[in-house]
Amino acid sequence: MNHIAKEAIAPFEMRGGRKRLPAAHIVRTKVFGQTVFFTIGTPQDFIQKNYHSKGVFYEMEELEIIRRAFQPGGRFIDIGANVGNHAMFVAKFLNPLEVVVVEPNPVAYNVLFSNVLLNQMDRVFDMNWVGYGISDDPELSFGVEFRRRNVGAGRLVAGSGDIPTVAADAVVGDRRADFIKIDVEGMEIQVLRSMDETIARDRPRIFVEVDENNRSEFEAWVAASDYTSVQRFKRYPENENHLLIHQDDPSWTLTQP
Repeated sequence: MNHIAKEAIAPFEMRGGRKRLPAAHIVRTKVFGQTVFFTIGTPQDFIQKNYHSKGVFYEMEELEIIRRAFQPGGRFIDIGANVGNHAMFVAKFLNPLEVVVVEPNPVAYNVLFSNVLLNQMDRVFDMNWVGYGISDDPELSFGVEFRRRNVGAGRLVAGSGDIPTVAADAVVGDRRADFIKIDVEGMEIQVLRSMDETIARDRPRIFVEVDENNRSEFEAWVAASDYTSVQRFKRYPENENHLLIHQDDPSWTLTQP
């Protein structure tokens, strides 16, 4: 685990490998008959205030798209994991081999760690890339433009801080990437351009939020990379979610509801 992740998880560590419960408001609920815990670490945050505090997952329509496209036993890579909403859902209900999370914002990843530990998911999670951003230019460093009322809408600002960046290919390494979710508040083109090796080798299914300002670049990337947007979901005027499938995906079928 990298030093950033070690520092973030240190407050939860106790002797003998036990974990200390976080000093935060905790919501316990039932989802699909299973117990789920949500940490409310930033009470005014949009997701925590309007969804997790009420015991429900955020973006259930998008999660349903992921559920129908994800193959059990696959590796799920969450770039822009925020407080863990999507990653927790996959880990809890979709039987992944592994969930790899990338999240640069400390306000978000402290809650992410808490959620993972409370739900006893740490054995399936790879949290080595917490504290990093993703870019096609790993020489750049970033800062976070933080928004207290919407932690997930915090944006990376180039050259304004000490957050290191790596290519998505470095996160994947020599592991197989089966499904990649990308929600990076306008930096999706840089992320997509940083995964050439992964795409050439694994042809992962991709669920990506695309800013309207990036639409033309995104469509050009999709065509050049032999992907097709097979399903879309538009929750907000300023962006749209796309499910991308590679033309050589050997087993593509959409699981029925």
